[in-house]
Amino acid sequence: MSELEPGTICKVIQQGGYSTSIPDGAYTRKVQMGCLFAEAHQNGDVHKSAYLDGPGNGYGCSKCGNFSAKMMAERLGVPWPLNGHVPIVGAPQPVKAKPEV
Repeated sequence: MSELEPGTICKVIQQGGYSTSIPDGAYTRKVQMGCLFAEAHQNGDVHKSAYLDGPGNGYGCSKCGNFSAKMMAERLGVPWPLNGHVPIVGAPQPVKAKPEV
C-alpha cells in the first residue's frame, strides 16, 4: 500500500488559505494547535484542542473530528489530487515538457 508524502496535509491546509495557521515543525512532527474551524467551538478554541501530524498526514480536533489529507482537501475546497497527482512516496514526479526551439 502506498503512503502520501509526509507533509501533504500541510500543503492542503496552505492551499486552503490557512498558511498562517500551520505551527512551526508541523511538517516533521505532530504538533498541538488551535482548531482551523474555531467558529465551531463555543469558546473559539482558546485551549488548542487540535493537532496536526505532518508526517502522518492527519489532523484531529476533539470537537470537529479527524481528517486525512484528502478529507481536509474536501473540507477546505482544495482540488484533490493536489496539482493533478496524488503525492505518493517514491512515485515518479510529472515531467514538464521542454519548450520547442
